[in-house]
Amino acid sequence: MFQNDISFVYEDIDKNTEDIKSIIKSLMLKHLNESVSAPFFYSYELEDLKEELPDGWKLDVDKSKEVSANQVRLTVFNAYFEASRHFEDYEETDVKLTGESIGVLNLDDEDANVIALRGIDAPYDDDWDKNLLELSDASGDSEIKLSVSGGSNFGNKCKTFTIPGKYIDEDFEFFSEKEADRSNVMDIIKFIKSL
Repeated sequence: MFQNDISFVYEDIDKNTEDIKSIIKSLMLKHLNESVSAPFFYSYELEDLKEELPDGWKLDVDKSKEVSANQVRLTVFNAYFEASRHFEDYEETDVKLTGESIGVLNLDDEDANVIALRGIDAPYDDDWDKNLLELSDASGDSEIKLSVSGGSNFGNKCKTFTIPGKYIDEDFEFFSEKEADRSNVMDIIKFIKSL
């Protein structure tokens, strides 16, 4: 349970925001330098997960973090379906887990609302010198992608794209204006404007 990992950043924008290219570049750099790493699950798994939790554990989703009805969420992410997280000695401990929707992402050939665990309220494990669900390692392919998730006023339309550029030497190289016009940056912008 929760033995996976997603690294992500997101920003909510208005559909008619100017200079979306700059926002995309900023998000890519934030993903490189400041992304949050967390266990994740799909929103449709929530009730089943609650039933599987040990006694004394509670799992809630913070609805205030959802994309608002008239905005669009841009999420840059990469995910590992296989990860090792600390889980020892917590079966009989009171634990409160809080998740938040980070957007509708295509992780494995399906679009689904992804919930990342952002809050883990549990005592520190002095015996193991670790926090509950602390990440030890993650493995497998983990392509970096950008997802666009429209709010309910846009029919919750969504689409996931490959990243519009590349990481080089601990920095993000964005396309020049001419290259951007030939890349999927324009496809991303067109999709946002079409919502």
